[in-house]
Amino acid sequence: MPMTESLWALPPEQAESVLSAIARELRRPDGDAGSAAIPSIVTEETDKGYAVINGVAVIPVSGPIARQTTYSFWSGRALTIGHDAISAAIDAALVDTSAKAILFSFNSPGGVVHGTKELADKISAAATKKPMAAYADGLMASAAMWLGAATGRVYAPATASVGSIGVVMVHTDYSRINERFGVSVTYITGGKFKSAGNPDQPLSDEARDLFQKQVSGIHEIFKADVVRGLGVTAPSDQWAEGQTMLAGEAQRLGLVTTIVQDIESAINALNQEITMDYATLAAQHPDLLAEIENKAKAQALAEHQAQAGQAVSTERDAALAMVRAVAGDDAADRIKTLMDSGITAEQVKIMASVMAVPPASAAPSQKSGTNEKILAALQQASAGVVEGGIPPSAEPKRSKLVADAERRAATA
Repeated sequence: MPMTESLWALPPEQAESVLSAIARELRRPDGDAGSAAIPSIVTEETDKGYAVINGVAVIPVSGPIARQTTYSFWSGRALTIGHDAISAAIDAALVDTSAKAILFSFNSPGGVVHGTKELADKISAAATKKPMAAYADGLMASAAMWLGAATGRVYAPATASVGSIGVVMVHTDYSRINERFGVSVTYITGGKFKSAGNPDQPLSDEARDLFQKQVSGIHEIFKADVVRGLGVTAPSDQWAEGQTMLAGEAQRLGLVTTIVQDIESAINALNQEITMDYATLAAQHPDLLAEIENKAKAQALAEHQAQAGQAVSTERDAALAMVRAVAGDDAADRIKTLMDSGITAEQVKIMASVMAVPPASAAPSQKSGTNEKILAALQQASAGVVEGGIPPSAEPKRSKLVADAERRAATA
């Protein structure tokens, strides 16, 4: 097995016992892998991988974390919880309309490195769709801490242990045992590092440097993800050198968001956070509140303008239909042209009063009555406006003073 497949994010004091327990449970006297019962990853009666409690989907993550869930031949119980099972539970909870938030309940020493960042990235992306949080149910260490930090919120009781932000790689050298029993193992490779880290040879300095670079690189990625998820600002040597700590100290350093009594309190706290009232939002996040209000006002104004525009359009169409029915298509088309130009009725009235009206013979002879004469005059006046001014045949415009003087002279 390549050494990179042996990378674990586990507390060093638990690494040996965890790995030994898994190996021991997986052994069978006859060497037959056999089949094992596959229990649910939750104790509730559900096969979805979570239980909805007070509107929150609770996903339990207990025991070592691996790429796939493994089970004991002897007891049928889960020895590890797999990334596959956690991922499936997230997918189901996201589309569950009865769950308005998701809470991971961790009681885990950590697990494998490979696949953990990818799962953490999925959790971070899912948190933009539904509010999420992690609860440290006793122990949330290493890979479990990596996943929990991706939710953006960590709740923990005072006695919980969290942290262990680090990476461990184990190399075991059996060369002396092989020599004692007369066993000689030879590796024939292409590439000087192809057999680096094998258990039948001491680890060379060159191979050690190679693996140390890999471990250190993953450690940096781990730390960066925790900072991004939880916004930790304390110096990394205080929280990211593989140490575990109680919840109070972890809260001081930024690894725990809130100290709670138990998981029920964590569920209530998450519900309160996602139903923040107006006063709390105004006091704690005034800039966010102002942004929300401005967006709401802009949206309301846009909707109002759209509705008003639709109402005006409807009234206009109804008015044109009446004109078309009474005065015909030509009059309706002329009035529509005036409307489209944006001119108002008051402006048309003023313009018509200062323009000469064409001779009476221009009006349709078949029209009679007051309404028809007024309509004909309006049509002629509108035509003059649309066509750009006074018809060439019309008399020059006279001032009202001159016209009044002429009228008085005629009646004198």
